[in-house]
Amino acid sequence: MGEIVVGIDFGGPARASAQRRKILAVAARRTSRAKYAISAQGLNQRLLQHPPGWTAQELADSIVVSKPRVSVVGADFPFSIPAALLALRSFASLANQTGAFATWAAFNKAIAAALPLTCPVDYAPFARWRDKAFWLKRDCDVGSGAQPPLKHHFQVLFNMTLLGNGFLARLEQSGLFDVVPFQSRGRAPVIEVYPGHMMRALAVPDYKRAPRKAIHAAAAHLGRAGITVEIDPAIRAVCESWDTGRNGVHDYDAADALVAASLAILHREGRARETVPAGASRRHLEGAIWSI
Repeated sequence: MGEIVVGIDFGGPARASAQRRKILAVAARRTSRAKYAISAQGLNQRLLQHPPGWTAQELADSIVVSKPRVSVVGADFPFSIPAALLALRSFASLANQTGAFATWAAFNKAIAAALPLTCPVDYAPFARWRDKAFWLKRDCDVGSGAQPPLKHHFQVLFNMTLLGNGFLARLEQSGLFDVVPFQSRGRAPVIEVYPGHMMRALAVPDYKRAPRKAIHAAAAHLGRAGITVEIDPAIRAVCESWDTGRNGVHDYDAADALVAASLAILHREGRARETVPAGASRRHLEGAIWSI
């Protein structure tokens, strides 16, 4: 069939060389209903280079012009911030904005305007948001066990949230994509995914240190859902081995990208679900994380 789905493990380094180590993508081609092939062609050719990743701008531009077309993008970074911060004028003013953001669309537009995707990325316009007082969780973070979108120590999401919104803006501006759940115009969906939640649900402990187990568990879950995925051996080898961790800490980003692609496949086949708690009223502001 003439479509692919893409899973992305994202990162927010300022320099291009560092982004190409941290931003990894895995594309799966839909060959027939519930059948996919992850080959060494197309977007996946980048995985066989050294380093195997992309800058945010390179990846966004490649997704937009992809042939075959991209029908689902599953990206592992926070798409929005808590509703309490969107409503706070004083928070927006710290980034020289007039009035509260109020909506995701306004937040995304402001980030994209102040933070071009070109490297080196300059996060200075948002420096005053680096405050633990803003380490608030969204409803979907609570439901999935994810970290706060503006956390800037230890598990760093701050840069990912900001650069990620520039990335989302590039996809949306192409006229080909809807950022879900904020937009629903019948375009290809871009969904937020969290591989860590999927791994916990599949009882894979400490999956960051066990890429083979993570990949096997994701493939086995797809199989139980009636979905077949063939993975090129060279691509699987990269996903099992590429480690960007430092100082004894492992970070198998390519394995995360393959798990993200599995979640994008599940979404395409109608087998993914949102982790937003039942009855949550802020989904249209804060977004949703898709998992199993």
